[in-house]
Amino acid sequence: MPINLTIDGKPVTGEKGETVLPVALRNGVEVPYFCYHPGLSLSGNCRMCLVRMTPPPPPPQKPGPDGKVPPGPPPPRPMLVIACMTQIAEGMVVETKTPDVLKAREGVMEFELVNHPLDCPTCDQAGECYLQDHSYDHGRAHGRMYEERHMKHTKSLGPNISIWGSRCIVCSRCVRFCDEVSGTGELCIVNRGDHSVVDVFPGHPLDNGLSMCTEDVCPVGALISEDFKFKARVWFTRTTKTLCASCSLGCNVDADTMAEAIVRVKPRENREVNDWWMCDQGRMSYKQQGSPERLVEARVDGKTATRAEGVKEAYRRFAGAGAGIAGLVSLWNTNEEIFLFRRLLRVLEAAAPAGTIARPDAAPVKFRAFEIQGDRNPNRAGARLVLGTEVADGGAAAVVKAIEAGKVTALLVVNAAPEYAMPAGLEAALGKLRTLVVADVFQGSPLAAKAHVVLPATLHWEQDGTFVNVDGRVQRARPAVAPPGDAAPALDMLQEMINQHPPGGAGVLSGDGVFRQLGAEVAAFREMTYKDLGESGLAVRQTAAK
Repeated sequence: MPINLTIDGKPVTGEKGETVLPVALRNGVEVPYFCYHPGLSLSGNCRMCLVRMTPPPPPPQKPGPDGKVPPGPPPPRPMLVIACMTQIAEGMVVETKTPDVLKAREGVMEFELVNHPLDCPTCDQAGECYLQDHSYDHGRAHGRMYEERHMKHTKSLGPNISIWGSRCIVCSRCVRFCDEVSGTGELCIVNRGDHSVVDVFPGHPLDNGLSMCTEDVCPVGALISEDFKFKARVWFTRTTKTLCASCSLGCNVDADTMAEAIVRVKPRENREVNDWWMCDQGRMSYKQQGSPERLVEARVDGKTATRAEGVKEAYRRFAGAGAGIAGLVSLWNTNEEIFLFRRLLRVLEAAAPAGTIARPDAAPVKFRAFEIQGDRNPNRAGARLVLGTEVADGGAAAVVKAIEAGKVTALLVVNAAPEYAMPAGLEAALGKLRTLVVADVFQGSPLAAKAHVVLPATLHWEQDGTFVNVDGRVQRARPAVAPPGDAAPALDMLQEMINQHPPGGAGVLSGDGVFRQLGAEVAAFREMTYKDLGESGLAVRQTAAK
């Protein structure tokens, strides 16, 4: 039910049950806050979102039996209320910048800073701290407290999170997260008054699969990620909006980079996928990108070669293999790469068998409001749409059978998975091949170790492309850093091989160019472009999904 009210003289509309703060923020009205978070229950304990509210006027009085209208109640008087807990009402008038509001906010800030240390230069939250911003915009120029500050504990709460207690403003966001989202309840608030601080129960450390989200929701520098501690200042980093590829959910993330290295990954809001959260395992997966075990150069028969030489040699060997060609592609490759993989096999041999390799599944872990998917492959759904369900789910067995029967003598493997499960019987069958070409990401890969031609490929952190998550949502990954050494996306290398086939190709298209070709051939992606996908993605075309 729509409700009409006025905020700072501007007519706005909200829904019944909403409070003033989200309505104001949605309409571009800046109201400071600490304890409010759209994904958590309302707490109302920081008092920072004070506004001046005038209730709606009372309804007009009806004439009495004598025909006279009795005197009505006095007009409503304005009052200071906290915007996060005050429900909107028809005809309500809200003001956010009146002198009494600004003075009240100064008072709140003064109390918030009574015990807060002046350690902004050494705090990891510097540059993205609500307390810094609100102190500058809404605080007093000089404090009036001369009493000695009360020092609170600094300790580890668990393997991934530490607390600087003196920075804690007791907003309770982290406590509510553990109660309402992870459902694990490790955190609590101990002591009273200005001695209050967040802590863990004895013997119950903060060690759930979403524990690092508590650092995300902390509006100040109280909760610190052990992984990011003292690593970088946020104003020196560059942020790329991309995806996590650790499971089939496809959490939207911000990858922060500095000096061509990923230094931090944080969840990015997408109400259709991961809300505001992500698991700790996905958050730490960026470390694979900078591993010293990355493949950074091509090899031909064990000898170092340039990537161009490796691609040319791979095509030459496939062209001479006749009809005995097959292919395997990992479920970590993008839709565009899987599409080009299919096209290359058709160019080389129309009847070439194909299949997929995957990371092993894990037990799904369901938290109170978030579920980590058991399918550890980010693009199984995309492979099913591009290659067909039979190829994506069971085609690897057909490839192994064809190799064992001597029908396949040359195999192309395009892998982008940091870890994967070798299809049953494949390792033994590899010895029967005359040509094995592998595009891979790590030197220790068992496939790369047996390959005649090795091509250095990329992880999703280093390339453009799309994935389809478990719910059928097409989402775009963007490159956060450059590939190491001579590594390149399979998107490029597959096109380079296709272009060598007579009568030759027309160059190497971008990810968007290949995606448009994919949409022209596969109905699930019809008429989609990268621009259409935006930052939130789109559902696959329903006619194809049925």
